[in-house]
Amino acid sequence: MRLKDRIEYAALLAVANCLQALPVETAAAFCGFCWRHIASRTRRQKRVLAHLRLAFPHLTDDEVKTLSLRVWDNLGRVMAETLHLHTLRGRALESPYDHSRVGPVRDQVDHGLVVASGHIGAYELIVVAALQIGAKPAGIYQELKNPLVDRYLADLRRPMFPAGLFSKSHKAARQVLSIVKAGGTAAFLADQREIKGVKIRFFDRPAYANPFPAMLARHCTVPFMAGRIIRRLDGSYVIDGDEVAVPADGSPAEALLTATQNFHDVLERYIREYPEQWMWTHRKWALPEGETETA
Repeated sequence: MRLKDRIEYAALLAVANCLQALPVETAAAFCGFCWRHIASRTRRQKRVLAHLRLAFPHLTDDEVKTLSLRVWDNLGRVMAETLHLHTLRGRALESPYDHSRVGPVRDQVDHGLVVASGHIGAYELIVVAALQIGAKPAGIYQELKNPLVDRYLADLRRPMFPAGLFSKSHKAARQVLSIVKAGGTAAFLADQREIKGVKIRFFDRPAYANPFPAMLARHCTVPFMAGRIIRRLDGSYVIDGDEVAVPADGSPAEALLTATQNFHDVLERYIREYPEQWMWTHRKWALPEGETETA
């Protein structure tokens, strides 16, 4: 255990204790303010601005900058929501849910389901999209380098995943595969870059994506659902989703590419509707060295 890890963990506990002592609305507003005024002055701001210009070339520089501040505000609020998951889980479960586009999925929930979303809105609560239709999901997350911080955050999230929360590994993939095969549900945040994945188009640019959710749905012959949980100005949430088409015919490679593209098409629509609620800090469009956009 490195001294740095212990110091980071102590700092996290101090911040968490302070924020958890506040009402969630106050904590969210405070974190939003801090991220808007502090994070927007870090080197990550340059990346956010570049990505926003890439996605919305019609916006002026002033409009892009204003939008970037709202992006940071959203991320600050997500931080507060993460530390208040025990409170917000119940509130999110009571939020209105538009089932109109996932009716068939809801009817088959006992036969297996794959749910995926992106880092949009109150994404720490997105698993509620599965809980609300009666699913008991399992999840996979990227383990943090600091084991103390990783364990703390995993313990906060674990009650959201009744079937288990596993750190990313080949073993975790096999465990989740077994759960879905047995009629369970798997839930993922699936919008991060995956160089070893498949190459898709996202905001009319080449990007790499993780095909595992699509592979899981096709291999287990279960529905694939995209979901989102959008935060309203009053602090409440709206949840909805879409079924993602997964080709049953053709080669497995072509089917996975098509299904992963279909998911990202839905995600792009979500982001265009609420651009301030997506995590634009992702290096989603970064290509490997030597590869060009037309490759």
